[in-house]
Amino acid sequence: MIYWLLPNGTTRSGTLTVSLEQTQLSASADFGQIQMTFSGTVYTDGKEISGNYAQPSESGTFFWLMNATGQFIGNLDNLVGFCGAKQGMPQPNPCEYFTPR
Repeated sequence: MIYWLLPNGTTRSGTLTVSLEQTQLSASADFGQIQMTFSGTVYTDGKEISGNYAQPSESGTFFWLMNATGQFIGNLDNLVGFCGAKQGMPQPNPCEYFTPR
């Protein structure tokens, strides 16, 4: 499950399908009526992923910080929270992680 914290304070949830080839990630998110794609690079021994996302109405950058329990916290455009957890695990709390500017 993935969670997108929208600027209006609501959370949209969906599913994420990920493909990894060495250090290159490609993923697709399904939020029902909204589809999103991700293309990024895995670094810091697999603990961090950053790259670009796209959806029909916008595109930008993303950052995910992985943890050992199968969850990640992160952001879209370093502005809104975006996180995920393996099926059966709770939503990460906090969900967001913003990189220093």
